[in-house]
Amino acid sequence: MRYEKKYTFGIRDLKNVREDLWKSKLGFRDSFPSRINHTIYFDSFNYDDAVDNLSGLSKRYKVRLRWYSRVNHYKIDENTEFQLEIKLRRNALGDKIVNKVKLPNEILLSSELNIINYIKKQLPHKFKPYLNHCTNLSLGVFYQREYLVSKAFNIRATLDSNINYWNPNNICLGEKYFNKNYKVEYGVVEIKYPKKVYESIGTEDLSLISNSITPSRHSKYVVGSTLINK
Repeated sequence: MRYEKKYTFGIRDLKNVREDLWKSKLGFRDSFPSRINHTIYFDSFNYDDAVDNLSGLSKRYKVRLRWYSRVNHYKIDENTEFQLEIKLRRNALGDKIVNKVKLPNEILLSSELNIINYIKKQLPHKFKPYLNHCTNLSLGVFYQREYLVSKAFNIRATLDSNINYWNPNNICLGEKYFNKNYKVEYGVVEIKYPKKVYESIGTEDLSLISNSITPSRHSKYVVGSTLINK
C-alpha cells in the first residue's frame, strides 16, 4: 500500500496548479498522456460504501467499473475495455486490485443487477467478497486526468479537472448510458508515494507545492452521490 494525499483547487487555478507542480522542488513531469477517466460505482441500495466513507472508517473500500477514452464520448459496447477495481483504504494508506472484464452487448442492454452478477462470475475468488453487498449502479463520473511523476523522488501525482457526475440508476448502459450530468467547478490533485519517501521528506513539502491547493479528504463518490440524490 502507499500513502495518498488529496488536495482540491478552484478550476480557474488549473493552469497555476499545473505550473506549480512542474516548478516545485519535487520536479513533476508528465508521465502518461492525458485521457478521460470514466467510472461507475457499485454499491448497495443503502449506499453502504458511501456511508462508510462519511463515517471515516479506518478500513473501507469502494467497488467501481472503469474505462478510458481520449475524447469525451458517451457510447460503450462489448468492445470497450472495462476493468473492475476494488479501491482499498487503510487510514492514510491506499491501494487497489484490478481485473479486466468483458461485457457483451446483451448484458449491457440488461438490468444493472444482471451486469453486476455477470461481472461477479468473471472475477477471481479474492474479488467476490467485496461485491457481495452490491445490488445497483450507484454513481457515474467522468473527468480529464493528467498523470505526473517526480524526477527527484518516487512520487506520482494525478491532476483531475472537468469533473462531471451522473446517475446510472435504472438506465440502459448499452443504449444511452449518459443522462443529466452535474459539472463541478473544482479540480483534484492526488499525490501518491511509498512509505520510505513519506518518512524522508515528510508531509510539509507536499502542502507547500502550491498556494492554490487545499488539503482535503475529498471523495468523488461521496460528492457525486450527494449531488445526484439531492
